[in-house]
Amino acid sequence: MKIQNGLVLRISDPNAVFSVGYFGAPFFTADDESPSISSFSGFPIAAPDPLSTAPLLPGDFVTFMGIPRGDEMIVFSNVAQNVQITTLNDLFYHSAPESSVADQRPPTQLQFVGYTSNSRAQVALYAIDLT
Repeated sequence: MKIQNGLVLRISDPNAVFSVGYFGAPFFTADDESPSISSFSGFPIAAPDPLSTAPLLPGDFVTFMGIPRGDEMIVFSNVAQNVQITTLNDLFYHSAPESSVADQRPPTQLQFVGYTSNSRAQVALYAIDLT
């Protein structure tokens, strides 16, 4: 992917799930089973397979994490922030861009921000106190 007037983003994807495949950064790879290349709602986004993923399109606002290599950024996480894809029935994806625990005894405060692709999804959060 080429950012207008900017970097070339290359998805580090040795199994070619989200791209045509890239093998040059084996320690920084996209997660094949829990999509790290996704829309804001967690729905997988890719270049090669529009039947099981949504395509990245010109104009999508993306945030990414990766390592610089020459004039490219080798990307292992990429989120299209302005793309909200919804799903139906029992299929849902989620993203949790922010979570934190503030341990101020008492009480302990837990903050979790998350999004799902399906408004009918039920999410359960569990915490274990190890003290």
